Amino acid sequence: MATTIKLKNGSGVPAASSLVQGEPAIDLTNRRLYTENASGSVIEVGNNPSVLSIAGTTVTSTAAELNILDGVTATASELNILDGVTSSTTELNILDGVTATASELNILDGVTSSTAELNILDGVTATAAELNVLDGVTSFLDEDDMASDSATSIPSQQSVKAYVQSQLGTGGGSVSFSTLDVTTNLQVPDGTTANRPGSPSVGNFRYNTTTGGFEGYSADGWGEIGGGGANLTTNNFTGDNSNTAFTLSIDPSVEQNTFVYIDGVYQQKNTYSTSGTTLTFSTAPPTGASIEVMSMTATNSIVGTVSDNAITTAKIADLNVTTAKIANSNVTTAKIADDNITSDKLAHTLDIVTSLGIGGGSSNGVSISQGAIALKNGGAQSKIDFYCESSNAHYTRLQAAPHSSYAGNIVLTLPASDGDANQVLTSDGSGTLSFQTGKLVGKETIYIPAAAMYPNTTNGCADLEQVELSNGPELKCLDFDPSSDENAQFTVCFPKSWNEGTVTFQAFWTVTGTNTGTVAWGLSGVSIADDASINTAFGTNVVATAKAFSGTSNDIMVSAESGAVTIANAAVDTQTYFQIMRDVSADTQSGDARLLGIKLFFTTDAANDS
Repeated sequence: MATTIKLKNGSGVPAASSLVQGEPAIDLTNRRLYTENASGSVIEVGNNPSVLSIAGTTVTSTAAELNILDGVTATASELNILDGVTSSTTELNILDGVTATASELNILDGVTSSTAELNILDGVTATAAELNVLDGVTSFLDEDDMASDSATSIPSQQSVKAYVQSQLGTGGGSVSFSTLDVTTNLQVPDGTTANRPGSPSVGNFRYNTTTGGFEGYSADGWGEIGGGGANLTTNNFTGDNSNTAFTLSIDPSVEQNTFVYIDGVYQQKNTYSTSGTTLTFSTAPPTGASIEVMSMTATNSIVGTVSDNAITTAKIADLNVTTAKIANSNVTTAKIADDNITSDKLAHTLDIVTSLGIGGGSSNGVSISQGAIALKNGGAQSKIDFYCESSNAHYTRLQAAPHSSYAGNIVLTLPASDGDANQVLTSDGSGTLSFQTGKLVGKETIYIPAAAMYPNTTNGCADLEQVELSNGPELKCLDFDPSSDENAQFTVCFPKSWNEGTVTFQAFWTVTGTNTGTVAWGLSGVSIADDASINTAFGTNVVATAKAFSGTSNDIMVSAESGAVTIANAAVDTQTYFQIMRDVSADTQSGDARLLGIKLFFTTDAANDS
């Protein structure tokens, strides 16, 4: 007859008071078997076995290592994927020592891999230390831009590929590093100019087979990248303790491109300077000293996009920038250094098709258009300055009248000829100019006849006499004796245009006789202003060079122009008194000298007396 043994049972760990030593009890809820040991404590039957084997195969994992499964939420159907795995115990034992926690292993929860897919582990030789790279991984993430930047997520192959392509700018195409040679070279993308990416990104790098050079893409567009070699040229000289300047065979551009040695001793850069192909020492090298100059020049200097204001005219070879080297609409004022385009950098005359505006153009500057130049301004009168040839030290200015002087616009039309000597431009009142003979400032002449003179009361010449000749004119003359100095006087009122300076004179005279002796005439003057005393002394008497008489009676004689006569108290709006005299101490004529008149020269500083 069968016997039924019923064990104590319940839910959870039984209390010690409900058991006796060796009596079993079952936890139906958790499917565990408990009993009471000799010390009266409740223990779980089978807990902490020293050796665990499955189907005769000993499991070498420790309890701590197996405890990583504690808390795994995978279902039985999901764990059943191990059914049929052919990996050996040794191969699976590579997990021995893995430190991943249950929460980290839970990333497998929901995996749908089949037994065949898991069999890829069959034969894996990785150690526990190598598998420990998963320690800390908590999730799987499919994120093309890697934006989360997670340290605990594993990306998919697709997201890695998408991210790499986005960084290399392939625009969705494939990326291949099959030609990468880690010891000799790196193959970069290449192609013609037309093969450039349609939508490039800043930082793109490629080799352009059209231009034969490397290029990169920046905010300013595509530009060349790379550098050239350098030429090293040596020049040798010998010092003479005198010469400081030596001519090199090439232009090193700056001192930094030179290396100078005197008798094998390197020379500091501050001991010499370079200008073009001339190297100049601050002190002449000694006699017999060996001078060696090594100059370095680049064979092909290639740069990317040039910084603003970085190219000066000195760095551009004359006539060497062609239209083929400039992209359409790519030269802006920001790329040209201030004041650095000079006329010698222009291959031809500057041609302006329509108009040219300078310094404000049509609003407040110079506007040049076909057949017209307009000089406008921002509030000052417009002007043109013509400078002299000596360091621009002086100028002549043409300037517009102030606004308040205008009643309307003024148009002046030039004549079609250059006129004659001493002619001036005059207007017809309607703006048409022509050359006319006009009064010019400068040297002027007044003739004073003897008839306008009178003898001095003291030491005066003879009274005015009229002399009839056998033919033609009769003479009005003043006779001056040869034995003593005699004088006569006359007055002149100079025009306001007189510059109040010195005067000169010429005497017109004759002798009734045949003696060829010389006659010398002197002149002095004084100006008397309104309400001033006439009783004022003359200025210094100036005697002209004596002139010999011809020897033919009644021949007219004209003395040489005198030196400068300074008039006492010279001023405009005055009456000027002159005293003419014969200086017998300076002449040799034995007969009376008959004065017919004098020509008086003075200088004006205005065209008229207005």
